[in-house]
Amino acid sequence: MNIADYLKQSNVLLPNSNTARLDIELLLTQVLSVSRTYLLAYPEQLISPEQKQLLDQFIAQRQQGYPIAYLLEKRDFWNLTLTVNNQVLIPRPETELLVELVLEKIKGINNPKILDLGTGSGAIACAVAQERPDASIVAVDRQEAAIQVAIENARRHQLNNINYIVSHWCDALAINNKAEKFDVIVSNPPYIKSTDPHLQQGDVRFEPQSALIAGEDGLADIKKIIQQAKLHLMPQGVLLLEHGYDQASAVRDLLAMQGYQSIASHCDLAGVERVTVGVELLR
Repeated sequence: MNIADYLKQSNVLLPNSNTARLDIELLLTQVLSVSRTYLLAYPEQLISPEQKQLLDQFIAQRQQGYPIAYLLEKRDFWNLTLTVNNQVLIPRPETELLVELVLEKIKGINNPKILDLGTGSGAIACAVAQERPDASIVAVDRQEAAIQVAIENARRHQLNNINYIVSHWCDALAINNKAEKFDVIVSNPPYIKSTDPHLQQGDVRFEPQSALIAGEDGLADIKKIIQQAKLHLMPQGVLLLEHGYDQASAVRDLLAMQGYQSIASHCDLAGVERVTVGVELLR
């Protein structure tokens, strides 16, 4: 078989995919180590038996719904290409809103200090670090395997202003027994209800459940972060939280109950309230 054969059969090979042609193209680029442009330029190129074996293996996994990002071991986020595997969530476009808001909040602050809670692949930390090389960023995750992915992504993009720590939220953040303080704390934490039927659909079936589920109401981790962040924010420090499509009102209430000020929710490109922000004024 050659490249053209696979491309022509994409809808047959992946009958349940809405992106069958694109999926096959991407898998071909991965197996052949070529660009998508190359596929169009040289459709007659034959695929070796070894390449066919690997490609068919990938297609079989994709037929079962295994995420294309995990098969490719990469995902584009912001203007970066990040390594991903099944130890971390797949970075999503809506999370770029968090990056935009962090950059807005630190505008005018020299050498800002930023804390990224639950960094996963390091997507948010890496994006901010690239845009603000003067920033000092601490990125934490409770999973050592996730931290290793994040370190690899920082290394790949030569980002030297991120310090990685294994920690369950803010539990390990102290210097000489004093709480370390930040201008901005940002988090895309688990926020899906344990009973949510979406957990049985799409990519999330294969993503780490510990990075998705947050108790019966989906707010368990957000509650803890809101409480802990007060001890780690400088005066006028800002907390930014990504949350579920229907959680903005609840998150605003939680922030208000903890004394945060200037509370506001921001919509993603789909018009969904996706990020809520609060300012710590009292310390």
